[in-house]
Amino acid sequence: MTLPTLQTARLSLRPIVLTDLENLFLLRSDESSSNFNDSVPDRCEEDTLGHLTKTLKDVEEGKYWKWAIDLDGALVGTIALWNRDLLLDSAEFGYTLRSPYRGNGYMSESVAKICEYGHQSLGIKNLYVYTESCNERSINLINKLDFVFQGTFDEEAIHKAKTFHYNVYLHTQVDSK
Repeated sequence: MTLPTLQTARLSLRPIVLTDLENLFLLRSDESSSNFNDSVPDRCEEDTLGHLTKTLKDVEEGKYWKWAIDLDGALVGTIALWNRDLLLDSAEFGYTLRSPYRGNGYMSESVAKICEYGHQSLGIKNLYVYTESCNERSINLINKLDFVFQGTFDEEAIHKAKTFHYNVYLHTQVDSK
């Protein structure tokens, strides 16, 4: 599957490519990027290359959609849709941004554009975000973009010795009739 490049006011949301390796490593090796999920920061570019190779294969096979958040020709974050459920007409949503680029509204632009694409182009009615209950920035972002709180659940971490407390939020396509 070939992903389209989507434009926002300041960003390109484009397919991830092998030449993103260096910037993807900067993102995936930053401990603050994994504070709110069960991933372990990459220790070297070989770790990132393994992840990147799997991502490219999974996107090609249509297992999920994952874009580079591109600012001025460089990957500064990623955003993805996955776990498409045809019966529930839903998919999950995830995103991360390199720490030097946080607080500039880039993720708001990216999430709004992917919601639009998911609803209008892919025809997915329900987009879910699971965010750690203490991730105030993410919660503020999705509340601002009209996601609606659905509930909470706990999940034991596999790679970290902790329990995650996730809030579930839903963005629903409004029928225009």
